[in-house]
Amino acid sequence: MIPIGPFARLTRLSVKQLRSYDALGLLAPARVDDGSGYRYYHPAQARTAITIGLLRSLDVPLETIRELLVADDEAADRLLATHRTRLAAELARTERTIRALRHLRSDLELMPHRVREGVDPPRRLLAIRGTSSAERLADDAAAEISRLLATLPPSTSAETPVIGLYPLDLDDDVTFSVGVEVSAVTDAWVAEVDPSSDGIRPVDNALVDVEIPGGPVARAVHVGPHDELPLAWFPLLAWARERGHEVVGPVRERYVDDPATTEPHLLRTEISIRFETSGDPA
Repeated sequence: MIPIGPFARLTRLSVKQLRSYDALGLLAPARVDDGSGYRYYHPAQARTAITIGLLRSLDVPLETIRELLVADDEAADRLLATHRTRLAAELARTERTIRALRHLRSDLELMPHRVREGVDPPRRLLAIRGTSSAERLADDAAAEISRLLATLPPSTSAETPVIGLYPLDLDDDVTFSVGVEVSAVTDAWVAEVDPSSDGIRPVDNALVDVEIPGGPVARAVHVGPHDELPLAWFPLLAWARERGHEVVGPVRERYVDDPATTEPHLLRTEISIRFETSGDPA
């Protein structure tokens, strides 16, 4: 048996780390002295200790580490491949965010987007609802867009942009919807008329019926990663503010391109916000 101090030195870990692994239920000492409470480890536990240290350095989730410690080689390879994909996505997101920060720090115009006025008719969507943090909203919305497009018939998904609806103010938990217009989807595929409610009842329980009010809107088109959409929202909302218009949520993003098949810098997104002028009824 090896005391905790020498065992930490042998495995190139700290005593604090070993105590943390024990508290997390990842690696318990082989023996704890009843009188002194001192911890002892068996030499065979060194492989597990080093493995946990490496996985923690890669920010592998605790539940995944628990699975890896008892997995066979095939299952372990599968879990590691999944985490590698997650890290690659995080790296891509980090690079896009850095590009956006460089854009903000450059001498380029902050408000290059041309804002146009228009009038939108009322719309009805068959949508997927999701919840995210404000920080991860772009990534989570992109994942839901791809999931929604994967459920559409090829003839529909190729021709029907997805519309995202987001609250005007972003709190810690953001509830959003992404969907396609009911008129663009065949009733036989996802929905049927429900006589009792005189409305659409989605066949797929994951889809909900969402109504978007019509009215005057301000809109702009952004070309680039979804992470950079705040760069377009700023001039749009500033335009409304300068004219004394009261904006009304939800804010709308119409995704012309599928993020799963289009390079981030080529993604086209039409963003719009409904507003009320001083002469509009309350």
